[in-house]
Amino acid sequence: MMTTKINTEHHKPAKTQAKRRTNHKILPALSLIFSILACHQYLTNRLIESALLVTATSYTEHRATKAQKPGQTQTINRLKDILIFTGITLNPNIPTNIGFITLTTIVLLPHIAARIHTLSKNKITSPIKRTHIHTILIASTLAEILIRGALTYSLIIITTLTIYSFAHTLTSALKTKKTAHLQQKTKIKAQM
Repeated sequence: MMTTKINTEHHKPAKTQAKRRTNHKILPALSLIFSILACHQYLTNRLIESALLVTATSYTEHRATKAQKPGQTQTINRLKDILIFTGITLNPNIPTNIGFITLTTIVLLPHIAARIHTLSKNKITSPIKRTHIHTILIASTLAEILIRGALTYSLIIITTLTIYSFAHTLTSALKTKKTAHLQQKTKIKAQM
């Protein structure tokens, strides 16, 4: 009786780990599929379906992020952003120039910020998270049904927040570098 109890307790963590590994392989793929479908729904101006698919993308992305390698997560996230914001940019009700500016900003600036973050020795936390962008996008997509132009204005807000987040990362990295440089100078002076 005692050995049976020990054996079942011993096997539980192995089963849980196998389930987690499987989930973290399936969830990124699901998230990518949801973003492809969201792209199509934005193209055809089906706003309720678009909002639901962005919600599904965000949820599966959040669940999958913890177990993935940072580089892998960033690459998949950029691809999903390209898909979703391309669909929005090509939507007939969205001004193409605003959509294109948002698409370029949302893809390039976080990529550059990630490289800065990698080079910086200290951990830099961005004030704007992907969940914030998804929340704005979902709310404005649903608001577009009642208020024409809500999605366009949200693109301007998302672009502004992305630029702000990039500027925050850049200034934090520069401050860190300046502090490290001053500490090194002080050390050299102390040694003399």
